[in-house]
Amino acid sequence: MLFGSGEIRVGGQATPTAGSTVTLLDTKVMFGGMGLQAMGITRVKMSFPGLNQPSAAGGLIGYKKDAAGTYHQATFAPSGASNAFPQTVAADTGTDSNAYDVAVSSELDVKFTFTASGTAPTAGWPPIVTLQYGNPQSG
Repeated sequence: MLFGSGEIRVGGQATPTAGSTVTLLDTKVMFGGMGLQAMGITRVKMSFPGLNQPSAAGGLIGYKKDAAGTYHQATFAPSGASNAFPQTVAADTGTDSNAYDVAVSSELDVKFTFTASGTAPTAGWPPIVTLQYGNPQSG
């Protein structure tokens, strides 16, 4: 269990090639199956500043783990987004945020993947992926 509140930045995401899928986050692997609740993780935040190529249509996909340990596609509803997952990540124009904030405190484990469009990103990669733990005060 992580004590207090804060964020952990997750790194090491491989750069996708055209049309390929890469894992942005897999908490089952990251925490060795201990689970999000045991670690006190409450939110996953992902942002794509400077991304020069969009994802494939519906290319940002979230999964949640069931009690048997199998991942299934989930329709997470990111805070402030008009659509649930899967999401299409737009290329960054400087006027959009490409940010996703997902509540995960009720999940055992989660995984997020990104599928590149027909052209692989050459800038703005890797994305910023953070795990929020505890109950930080906003403001």
